[in-house]
Amino acid sequence: KIGQQLLNAFKILQLIGSCHTENNTISTKFGLYQEIQFNRKGRLVGFKTIHFYLESSRV
Repeated sequence: KIGQQLLNAFKILQLIGSCHTENNTISTKFGLYQEIQFNRKGRLVGFKTIHFYLESSRV
């Protein structure tokens, strides 16, 4: 379940922060730090996403 939530969150962020440019059909206009958290058994237990840049003039 949490893995699917991670994928869905990333898709939404891509939709918000991407645009079509003359040279690139999908140009991402933001920086993203993602931290994926696992328990001692190696199971995915959480994730953290931080935006640190958005080139708003081109979005």
